[in-house]
Amino acid sequence: MAYDHPVQNSEVYLPNSAPHTCLPPPSPPTPATPCEEHSSPLDDLMPLTPPEIQKGCPPFSQRLTRAVHVLTTEATSLSSLTMLYDTDPAARDAFSKTVEGIKRSHGERGKLVICGVGKSGYIAQKLVASMLSLGIQAHYLHPSEALHGDLGVVTKYDTCSS
Repeated sequence: MAYDHPVQNSEVYLPNSAPHTCLPPPSPPTPATPCEEHSSPLDDLMPLTPPEIQKGCPPFSQRLTRAVHVLTTEATSLSSLTMLYDTDPAARDAFSKTVEGIKRSHGERGKLVICGVGKSGYIAQKLVASMLSLGIQAHYLHPSEALHGDLGVVTKYDTCSS
């Protein structure tokens, strides 16, 4: 398939500009492991780890505190995302264009084709699964596979995202 324009990837390079530092999103803490101290009826069920690993585990209240911390971290992330869409014109425009692209491909009997590699690829696969469960035709396309023949799955009615 020949293109009359260059094929673009998701990387952006700005010559003669200072490097832009991005902050990674906050990561939730590692989940607590089960312990011998039983304060919850669920703890009386079959243990998930061998007894020798269970020594030194935090009690139920500490596990609950960690769970609340994870939920608070996620709520903060969602709040930041809400503020971004409320205040940033570029983010609002990108969101609007994304929704319009999905609507257009769905209305023209096309599909949403999402690409990604590594962690982005896993997120792309989850997005495809979510779209399919909503009745929106979607397909995951690994970028290196696209270059080796799988690009044929894309039609003129499709919307591609990476």
